Amino acid sequence: MSSNFISVEKMAEISVNQAKIVERLLTTKSTDEENTKDASITLNKLPNDIIEQIVGNYKSLLPSKYVLREWVKKDDLDWSILSANPCAIDLLKEKIEEEKSMNKEEYNKLSNDKKVNWLKLSMNPEAIDILKKYPKDIVWCSLCDNKNPQVVDMILERIEYEKQLPPYPDDSDDEDDEDDEDNKDKNGLYRIWFDRLCYCEHPQIIDLLRERIELEKNSEYYMTLNDNEKIDWIQLSSNSHPKAIKLLSENKDKIDWLTLSENPGAIELLIENHYNISWRDISCNPNAGELLKQRYYYEKSLCVEDYYRLGEQNQLSWEHLSENPGAIELLKANPARIHWTELAKNPNAIDMLKNKPKGISNNNFYSSLSKNPQAIEILENNKKMIKWRYISKNPNAGELLKERVEYERTLTSNQYNNLGDNKINWKELSKNVCIFKIV
Repeated sequence: MSSNFISVEKMAEISVNQAKIVERLLTTKSTDEENTKDASITLNKLPNDIIEQIVGNYKSLLPSKYVLREWVKKDDLDWSILSANPCAIDLLKEKIEEEKSMNKEEYNKLSNDKKVNWLKLSMNPEAIDILKKYPKDIVWCSLCDNKNPQVVDMILERIEYEKQLPPYPDDSDDEDDEDDEDNKDKNGLYRIWFDRLCYCEHPQIIDLLRERIELEKNSEYYMTLNDNEKIDWIQLSSNSHPKAIKLLSENKDKIDWLTLSENPGAIELLIENHYNISWRDISCNPNAGELLKQRYYYEKSLCVEDYYRLGEQNQLSWEHLSENPGAIELLKANPARIHWTELAKNPNAIDMLKNKPKGISNNNFYSSLSKNPQAIEILENNKKMIKWRYISKNPNAGELLKERVEYERTLTSNQYNNLGDNKINWKELSKNVCIFKIV
């Protein structure tokens, strides 16, 4: 998600706060007596109904929602992919109402890319109001991946409800009514998946995982669980929340150290257990700068035989380092070891990328660079090298994408087909926040 994204909830909060400032300006008596004593009317003496009207009109001018940019046509969008776009909520609400008004035959005629995907929508952090309005459509295993804090109460309530259900979906009754929530779920998608919750950084959910870990210590109970009902220690090892790190530190025998080595929140735990570090994997950890420097100097001190004796997993990976935003200092000191295709993805390496040496494969380099949100200036200066299928996912490439979309619409069918893969990818563009603007 773009760092420029503002939730509708935050927009409403900003609107209220700015309106309060205007109201205060209109109602607070001026301290500048010299400027106000001769005025026929002062702001703080305006009638209340006039003040309310001014404040109301001001609020109406403030941004309050996202709409599609003029160059984006609804018919070009992939609605399945759009379902995960946090800026698309108003569009999705309209689409859902349209789909709910259809009969079953009409709905089934829609192709997957032309209807809302509830699995993706359940992950959308801005879709909480929709999900609460249509609880029977929630795909609960996907809601476990939703980062909105409001899902915590929904998940806890659902867990209590599921205690009344059979242990796991029974797929023996294929003729059951698929609209019945208890019968339509043949893959367990409409259940809470504890393995997916292991990614979750909500403190209450991590407390729930702690309780689950204690329950799983009972081997008889553990054997009754489906895989999705068990703690997934690989996923938990990727959880960077401090409470998750504490939980991992209390269960070191369960940690997946390859995954933990990549975890930006686990640096202290890794330092305390440095013999378990995977130096290949920690090479992509953006918070491991000091550890990486120390390891670099250690590896540099080794003779060739001892260095190769370390093995690939215990050597720094210059491929991973090249993509690591926290490794710029090391990369500048070792230009010969840079992997330029990976460096092209690095948002902190723009100055280095502007001076790419000759002889680097342009094709792979620009495929990576087209995805880099910080590389827009370089791309604007090298438009012929842009890989349009990859830049379609770049949240900062709005103007370049607008220009390309308008160009592609001028082409004949044959000309368009001759572009091959190097054209706008509407699936990727449908998840890109840059296709929306705030109004």
